[in-house]
Amino acid sequence: MELQEHLSYEQADDFALGAMSEAAGDVASRHLSSCEACRARVAAAERALVQLALQAPRRRASPRLRQRVFEDTGIRPHRSFRRLGGYLPAAAALGALFVAAGAFAGLISLRSDVDELRETNAGLRVQVADTRGYQVEIAALTEQVGTERDRVNELLAMSQEDRELMAVLLSPQRKIYGVSPAGAAAASGPGGSIIWDEANRRVWLVMTSLDQLPADQTYQLWVSAGGRYRSLGTFRPDDTGFVRYSGYLAGNAEDYDSAVVTIERAGGAPERRGESVFVSLIRLAQPTPP
Repeated sequence: MELQEHLSYEQADDFALGAMSEAAGDVASRHLSSCEACRARVAAAERALVQLALQAPRRRASPRLRQRVFEDTGIRPHRSFRRLGGYLPAAAALGALFVAAGAFAGLISLRSDVDELRETNAGLRVQVADTRGYQVEIAALTEQVGTERDRVNELLAMSQEDRELMAVLLSPQRKIYGVSPAGAAAASGPGGSIIWDEANRRVWLVMTSLDQLPADQTYQLWVSAGGRYRSLGTFRPDDTGFVRYSGYLAGNAEDYDSAVVTIERAGGAPERRGESVFVSLIRLAQPTPP
């Protein structure tokens, strides 16, 4: 018998059935004496054989066969010692032949059942693998649907803000102040507008071509009165540099001197720390007439 590293499932079945040759059985026995994994494999094969044997249907022996067994074992006296003496060796040989044939047929049947169980097990493994693949696909689709839902909600919110801003622009109570770049970018930087919605005490900031900032920085909008600054929140431009941002303001726009945009750390600062990059004069400027 060729033995690689461990007994194969077929070799374990043959060993459990006693179907190995004497030489192969000796090789397997020596290997099993030192290999726990193969002993477990042979034990599993023996358990399977026992279960299959217990499931085999049982038939009641015929009266004639029972009589023969009882006579041969001495439970009942022989009907004819002379006849029995003439036919006993042949009957014993024939009985041994039947037993051997039955045992061989049983071994073949058990081997077939074991092979069928293996095929069923292999099919189940394929089904489990397919199920896991489906689970991964479903998880990916669920994540994609969640992402698309978030994007739809974002677009709906942007559309709502567009409608609100359009209503403010058409209102006679709105005031518009220009936003100009400050500092080093004062000559060529982008501009924009601050729209004051007097009815709702809401400030809108609209700008285009705004520079992108690193992830650890953000733009922050402030209004000032008498040198004191109040934050109206932080914002970042979209991929095109466009900004539409709004915040609520206590009092009237004329109560404040100016509005400024600074660059602060990500998340915003509780007090103004960055230098102004954009500025809009409110009290001193004349708003665009409605």
